[in-house]
Amino acid sequence: MAGEVSFDDEEWKEMIRTINENVKDPRPMLRAAVSTRGFKDIIKHFNEERGPDSAWKPSQRALKENGKTLQDTGNLRDGFLPGNIRDEGRDAVVFFNPVPYAAQHDEGTNGMPQREFMWLSDDAQDDMIKIILDLVVK
Repeated sequence: MAGEVSFDDEEWKEMIRTINENVKDPRPMLRAAVSTRGFKDIIKHFNEERGPDSAWKPSQRALKENGKTLQDTGNLRDGFLPGNIRDEGRDAVVFFNPVPYAAQHDEGTNGMPQREFMWLSDDAQDDMIKIILDLVVK
């Protein structure tokens, strides 16, 4: 009949059952996606000197020395390592930067503008979903 869509949800229910049976612990898949595509995306933010909505406000040092903002010594950028991931409950992981001043730069302070780097682009999120789906299907 025109205008109708037939949907057999039994196949979807079976697929969800299969995923639940095969994925006892999703954290290894999450770690794989974050340590590859998530890591690459955050490093890209440093290369482009961009937050999710706009370019970072240049630092005074970068303006004077024709350098890169947040990359004076390289410690902040180098603080991101694919292994800097910790489990957060059964269904989540946290990707972190252990550099003590990372949060101050990412969130901003009264005397420091926010230069957000701890975010994931839509493309990175889509790629991470594909990585996880590939791991589930295999």
